[in-house]
Amino acid sequence: MLVFVFLFFSYPGTYIVLRPISALHGTISEFHALSMNFTPFKFSKSGLLQWETIRHGQLFVNSPFLLSLLFCLCFFTSFELFFSDKATIITINKSSFLHSHPSQRKEQEQEQQSNVKEREMEAIVPVVDFQRLSEEEERKKLRKTCEKPGCFRIINHSIPLTLMADMKSVVKYLHDLPTEIKMRNKPSVPESGYRAAMPTSPLYEGMGIYDMHASPQAFEDFCSNLNVSPRHRQIIKEYGQAIHDLASNLSQKMAESLGIMDNDFKDWPFILRTIKYSFTPDVIGSTGAQLHSDTGFITLLQDDEHVSGLEMMDDFGSFKAVPPIPGAFLCIVGDVGHVWSNGKFWNARHRVICKETGTRYSFGAFMLSPRDGNVEAPKKLVEVDHVQRYRPFKYEDLRDFRITTGKRDGEVLDQYRIC
Repeated sequence: MLVFVFLFFSYPGTYIVLRPISALHGTISEFHALSMNFTPFKFSKSGLLQWETIRHGQLFVNSPFLLSLLFCLCFFTSFELFFSDKATIITINKSSFLHSHPSQRKEQEQEQQSNVKEREMEAIVPVVDFQRLSEEEERKKLRKTCEKPGCFRIINHSIPLTLMADMKSVVKYLHDLPTEIKMRNKPSVPESGYRAAMPTSPLYEGMGIYDMHASPQAFEDFCSNLNVSPRHRQIIKEYGQAIHDLASNLSQKMAESLGIMDNDFKDWPFILRTIKYSFTPDVIGSTGAQLHSDTGFITLLQDDEHVSGLEMMDDFGSFKAVPPIPGAFLCIVGDVGHVWSNGKFWNARHRVICKETGTRYSFGAFMLSPRDGNVEAPKKLVEVDHVQRYRPFKYEDLRDFRITTGKRDGEVLDQYRIC
């Protein structure tokens, strides 16, 4: 009878959310969904799977049989299940069948209301399928997301999940090295080497390699100076090559979405950067990274799956949390991307806030600018728009201006604006 009721509500196209109930709160770290595309996901610290994951079809299920199995899992184990048609949310869980005391129902209702409020404060981050970017509709979606909000998740990319997991282990190892060893990671350009915590950003620590795909010596120097083991060296090399290829191919697709077919991004320099945030109980609510826009064309970030903190600023100046999607990269358009697109792509403003205790790691590729450093919109875009919105400038000048003035958000581009 219960299965019948479940199937009655769960028509094809149902969206599902699984979470551990209070008895197991915080003990469940991962659950692999048996969805049609076998997409893995993880729970947030609050215990609730992030809402935009469902909204954008990561767990889109159209099998009544599969939904029946999930229902049985929820009933016979300590899970509760929500399923929704995007308009209403219906709750079925084990405790709701076995316990019907009014006080318990009231607690459940209050908890659900709290979860709804949490979801309302989350940013809506579109999801782009890399494997479908040869299709016109997906390219249109890519362009739209680059225009606003200026950030998106890329899924079905070419980087194996095992390599992503291996790289995270390497990142943890590197940041656990003694400070005197990490300081050997010298910058070849500003913000490319080791950056220790400072009074303006006491929770932040960064390391990086500049232009490793074009300069093998930069990679060798990094590994030698930090005494990186052969195994870790191989992982860094494979990951660096893979994420550069993904970043350059994605940048090409972004250009094609604007009708620019002859731009080659493979020679553009990038920084493979790793970041560690140390969140302790006494700094809850403090800033890990100040509000800023990225300087380059596009950033591909492998976000922390367990420790939250990243927030995007919307058009109204409000901050919305950006929950992670395991296996996906968060892509953020930077200042160069905004100018290169003649103002079409939006350089998203974001920050990191300490919201919970733990160590937060994020890392990825920061695609910068053309190798000659000249930043300007392609002539074809200017001809189509009948106006050039920014005068050409050198990437190094923009970077140095941000460093010397301390200004980090997109308003630094006003000095180059024509109209």
